[in-house]
Amino acid sequence: MTTLISSESSSGQRRRCDAKCYNAKHDKCTCICGGVNYGVGLQKAVENTRQMVKEFLQRPRSGHKRGIKNEPRR
Repeated sequence: MTTLISSESSSGQRRRCDAKCYNAKHDKCTCICGGVNYGVGLQKAVENTRQMVKEFLQRPRSGHKRGIKNEPRR
């Protein structure tokens, strides 16, 4: 089973997008892709995931990470 996207929270909660999603035949997607890869097959899911990552990397960064205080520059 190929996992395309995965994440783990600081509390240990894991989410991922894998064959259960991109080969799905059930009613709805509940994985980390938000339905983008739902039922589209592996090839299309790989293309979709590449595009999502590309768009994510092009987003402006604020320099602030949730839960982490930025130290003042010296």
